Amino acid sequence: MENGTHKTKTFEGNVIGTGVELIDNNLYIMDENLVGSMFTRLFYRNGEGLQKFEKFHDVTDLTGDRIITWKINWKK
Repeated sequence: MENGTHKTKTFEGNVIGTGVELIDNNLYIMDENLVGSMFTRLFYRNGEGLQKFEKFHDVTDLTGDRIITWKINWKK
Protein backbone atom coordinates (compact mmCIF):
# COMPACT_ATOMS: atom_id res chain seq x y z
CA MET A 1 0.00 0.00 0.00
CA GLU A 2 1.20 3.46 -0.83
CA ASN A 3 -0.87 6.47 0.26
CA GLY A 4 -3.99 4.28 0.57
CA THR A 5 -3.54 2.80 -2.91
CA HIS A 6 -2.64 -0.84 -3.53
CA LYS A 7 0.48 -1.08 -5.72
CA THR A 8 1.19 -4.20 -7.77
CA LYS A 9 4.36 -5.19 -9.60
CA THR A 10 4.00 -7.79 -12.35
CA PHE A 11 6.86 -9.80 -13.80
CA GLU A 12 6.99 -11.13 -17.37
CA GLY A 13 8.56 -14.32 -18.68
CA ASN A 14 9.00 -17.48 -16.61
CA VAL A 15 6.79 -16.96 -13.58
CA ILE A 16 5.53 -19.53 -11.10
CA GLY A 17 1.94 -18.30 -10.72
CA THR A 18 2.45 -17.28 -7.11
CA GLY A 19 1.92 -13.86 -5.61
CA VAL A 20 3.56 -12.16 -2.67
CA GLU A 21 1.94 -9.55 -0.45
CA LEU A 22 4.02 -7.44 1.95
CA ILE A 23 1.94 -6.46 4.98
CA ASP A 24 3.46 -4.81 8.06
CA ASN A 25 6.94 -6.24 7.34
CA ASN A 26 5.44 -9.75 6.91
CA LEU A 27 5.63 -11.54 3.59
CA TYR A 28 2.53 -13.57 2.60
CA ILE A 29 2.86 -16.04 -0.27
CA MET A 30 -0.47 -16.67 -1.99
CA ASP A 31 -2.14 -17.46 -5.27
CA GLU A 32 -1.47 -14.63 -7.70
CA ASN A 33 -5.21 -13.98 -8.01
CA LEU A 34 -5.45 -13.14 -4.30
CA VAL A 35 -2.82 -10.39 -4.39
CA GLY A 36 -4.71 -7.14 -4.02
CA SER A 37 -8.08 -8.93 -3.94
CA MET A 38 -10.99 -7.71 -1.84
CA PHE A 39 -10.48 -10.65 0.54
CA THR A 40 -6.80 -9.83 1.06
CA ARG A 41 -7.48 -6.13 1.54
CA LEU A 42 -10.27 -6.73 4.06
CA PHE A 43 -8.83 -9.69 5.99
CA TYR A 44 -5.09 -9.05 5.99
CA ARG A 45 -4.98 -5.27 5.50
CA ASN A 46 -7.97 -4.53 7.76
CA GLY A 47 -9.75 -2.58 5.01
CA GLU A 48 -6.87 -0.18 4.39
CA GLY A 49 -7.62 2.11 1.45
CA LEU A 50 -11.27 1.01 1.18
CA GLN A 51 -13.65 3.88 1.88
CA LYS A 52 -17.07 2.22 1.95
CA PHE A 53 -16.32 -0.77 4.20
CA GLU A 54 -16.80 -0.65 7.97
CA LYS A 55 -15.86 -3.49 10.29
CA PHE A 56 -19.04 -4.78 11.90
CA HIS A 57 -17.72 -7.68 14.01
CA ASP A 58 -14.30 -9.27 14.66
CA VAL A 59 -13.96 -12.39 16.80
CA THR A 60 -11.68 -15.39 17.21
CA ASP A 61 -13.59 -18.64 17.71
CA LEU A 62 -12.73 -21.53 20.05
CA THR A 63 -10.48 -23.19 17.45
CA GLY A 64 -8.47 -20.00 16.91
CA ASP A 65 -10.00 -19.07 13.55
CA ARG A 66 -10.68 -15.38 13.02
CA ILE A 67 -14.12 -14.37 11.75
CA ILE A 68 -14.59 -10.80 10.52
CA THR A 69 -17.86 -9.32 9.31
CA TRP A 70 -17.88 -6.13 7.24
CA LYS A 71 -20.73 -3.88 6.21
CA ILE A 72 -20.87 -1.54 3.24
CA ASN A 73 -21.69 2.10 3.86
CA TRP A 74 -23.08 3.21 0.48
CA LYS A 75 -23.37 6.83 1.63
CA LYS A 76 -19.64 7.41 1.98
